[in-house]
Amino acid sequence: NQGLNGFVKPKKDYPLYVYADDFDKNGIADPVLGQYFENEEGENILFPIHTRDDIKNQFPESPINFFSYEEYTHLDFKKLLGIKDLESETLKATIFSSSYIENLGNGKFKLVALPKTCQVSPINDILIDDFDQDGLLDALFVGNDFSAESNYGRFDALTGLFLKRNKTGFDVIPSRKSGFYVPFQSNHITGALDNKGKKLILSTQNNEKIRVFNLEK
Repeated sequence: NQGLNGFVKPKKDYPLYVYADDFDKNGIADPVLGQYFENEEGENILFPIHTRDDIKNQFPESPINFFSYEEYTHLDFKKLLGIKDLESETLKATIFSSSYIENLGNGKFKLVALPKTCQVSPINDILIDDFDQDGLLDALFVGNDFSAESNYGRFDALTGLFLKRNKTGFDVIPSRKSGFYVPFQSNHITGALDNKGKKLILSTQNNEKIRVFNLEK
């Protein structure tokens, strides 16, 4: 559910890797990311995403001190960290698109990417209900991530989405039409009842006020 509107974009044949070991032996795992980039010869090479300064700050005693900035631009991910086996020393991801899994029956499932409008920012929580009371289950999405590294900017393009279920898929209803507006980073959304039994929707926002919505026909 990371979405596709970001600097890091893994592909099926070219995964994103994260180093999953204690490189500097201080008892803490060191998350260093590697992504494939095309070099001048048109080859896809696995390079570290982080800058030389980022690596030096993370590992002051690492061999990175022996590489100039120019040399670092050609230093591949495996050589930087001394990785011998990517599969055992890293974790990988090939899909960042926000998706759902469709049950096709007979033990078969299909991964389906949500509409492009849902890919603009990370989705952190989903509330499922028949919000428009048409007999079909709909979905409300909240998300964003304001804690991303400053090099790449924060993820703030999601203002809350209403996905209205139809007989063949979903209709994406933007905030300006649905009235469901959650502009900051939101990690939780839930339903509730007021003291008169009326349905409410509550969505938290990091360091901001909780958003509360009434359901109207």
